[in-house]
Amino acid sequence: MKFFLFITIFIFLFSTAPNTFALTPTPSPKATTTPQATEEPKGINILNNLKDRIASRVAQLNLVEKRGILATVEKVTDTQITVIDKRGDIRLIDVDELTHFSSPSAKGTFGISDITKGSYLDILGLYNKQSKRLLARFVDVVSIPVYIHGAVMSQDLENFTVTVI
Repeated sequence: MKFFLFITIFIFLFSTAPNTFALTPTPSPKATTTPQATEEPKGINILNNLKDRIASRVAQLNLVEKRGILATVEKVTDTQITVIDKRGDIRLIDVDELTHFSSPSAKGTFGISDITKGSYLDILGLYNKQSKRLLARFVDVVSIPVYIHGAVMSQDLENFTVTVI
């Protein structure tokens, strides 16, 4: 019986939540006028200006993409290369001071003046969708391999030639 009474008192004491009080009262928010109310139009103007600049930059980025072309040189000037691509379309390639030229056969410096008509170029750069021009960043002279299909009829080991049918 004592055990039953002890458990009842124990449950009664710990089942009720004690009241707690703060030592200092929490201050309530007061209605005051803030100086930010007069600065809102200035902040809105700055925000709108920033939105317009971001929108124009996004539009510019959508007009330009990275692209590469493999083509034959038709004409070369100081700042532009005219090429004919695989489909027979004429492409205009703009060249600036950031364009890097290279050729496997060059012994030293290689530039736009060393490019000749009829050579094959591998061009990487920024393609403008609106003007349909490529601003070249890397221009490499390449040799396109020739593939021959058939059966070997004879071979000349002294002259290193093969006859293919």
